[in-house]
Amino acid sequence: MEKTDKKELMEEFERRWKEMVGTPTPERRGLRTSDVMEANAESEILGCWDSYLGAEFDAHGIAKGSLLDQKKALFALLDNGISEGTYTAPFCFTPEDAAWMGAGLGAAGGAYKDGLAVIVSDYEGSLDDGIKLVLLTDLAEKLIPPLQKMYPDVMFSKLSDAQQAFETLYEKSTGKKYEPKESSGTMKDTLKNLKVNETENQIDRNYLIEALEAQKNR
Repeated sequence: MEKTDKKELMEEFERRWKEMVGTPTPERRGLRTSDVMEANAESEILGCWDSYLGAEFDAHGIAKGSLLDQKKALFALLDNGISEGTYTAPFCFTPEDAAWMGAGLGAAGGAYKDGLAVIVSDYEGSLDDGIKLVLLTDLAEKLIPPLQKMYPDVMFSKLSDAQQAFETLYEKSTGKKYEPKESSGTMKDTLKNLKVNETENQIDRNYLIEALEAQKNR
């Protein structure tokens, strides 16, 4: 890519970034990390990914520091790849793994999903071999076009569209159409298998299952 083209795309990205985060005023606050966490929790429910497939992808969540810190971290990873010692984990765990590990890891477990983005490997691959997919918070959907042009070898998608992105990478890697297991391994299955005893967590789990059912019946 020509330097001029990248500069123009970066300017377009920054313009869209400013629109996304907003300018704080006495009457209106700008976008906060807590807003992203809340949006991502909803995307995690709506995405309803097949955890048997998601577990086959190595991932790293960009969730540390301010949104500006996370933006800088995203570009550093896209430009340079992951550095030695960077924590990675499966994008999510299967229901069986979640049940074995217990509720301490949260509803879906796996890589952190409460920040600006999650970087993901190829199917059955490792992030040491490169980034194949970036799942951005749904609040950053408008950032996808300039990013896709700047990094054409990486797929960019919303977090809530993770399942579709995983299936695309699976099909490119294997040459086969993805066929879900008899038990889909969605978050609903994962939640049902978690060993939760605390009353508060039990309520949260039941709420999430109900939300999934409502989404399915829309």
